[in-house]
Amino acid sequence: MITDIDALVPEDHLLRKIERIMDYEWLYEWLDPYYNYEVGWPGPDPVVLIKMVLIQHLFGILSLRHTTTDREGKRTYQSTSGKSRNCPRWVACGANEKGQKLLTTHIWQEHLDLAEALRKTGRGKELYASRIEMIERVFAEATEKHALRYT
Repeated sequence: MITDIDALVPEDHLLRKIERIMDYEWLYEWLDPYYNYEVGWPGPDPVVLIKMVLIQHLFGILSLRHTTTDREGKRTYQSTSGKSRNCPRWVACGANEKGQKLLTTHIWQEHLDLAEALRKTGRGKELYASRIEMIERVFAEATEKHALRYT
C-alpha cells in the first residue's frame, strides 16, 4: 500500500497556506556563519526547527518532544514535572524522582494494534490459518529453489 502524504492534507489546510507564502531562503543566509560544515555531524536544518516551533504554537503542542521521532521510529512523550507531581496517582504511574513520566511508542503502534484486533476476529482467524497453506509454503519453496534453506 502506498500512501501519498499530499493527498491526505486538504488543499485549504492552514499549513499549506503558510507554505505557499513563506520564503525561508533568508534564514539559510542569515544562519550560515553559525554552521560549521567541516567538523562533526551536520547541524539540524534551521527551516525544520522553525517549522517545528510554528506547528507547536499553531496546534497547541506543549512540548517539542511531541513533534520529534528517533531513528528507530519511536516517539518519546515526556510529561512536565510540575503537572505530574500533583497527580494523586503519581506513584502508580511510575514517574521518576523529578516527577516526569516517559512514554515511548512506535509511530505505527496504533496501526499494529488495529491489525492485531482484526486478526482476532472470526474472519481474521480464518485468514491467519490459511497462511500456512499459502504464504509459508511459497516461502519454503522459494528458499529451497534459491539455495537459502541451509544458510
